[in-house]
Amino acid sequence: MIGYNGVAVTTKYVTVDRNTPMLLPPDIRDRAPSDDMAHFVIEAVEQIPISHFNVNRRGTGSAQYPPRTLPALLIYSS
Repeated sequence: MIGYNGVAVTTKYVTVDRNTPMLLPPDIRDRAPSDDMAHFVIEAVEQIPISHFNVNRRGTGSAQYPPRTLPALLIYSS
């Protein structure tokens, strides 16, 4: 990716791995039934093309969460 003044930059994301169990906080799959809305929301948001999100592609600052994380959280919490 080419950034400001033609300098190549990379986007830094916080790693979100839903396939690796976590000690704290507990894995949502252990706490929510298989038919819970959380699973549906995650799958639905994963289908949205990344081009529809406004992403900081410069890679500046701290690592950011992947673009689909916040919309999934907002939809689920509504």
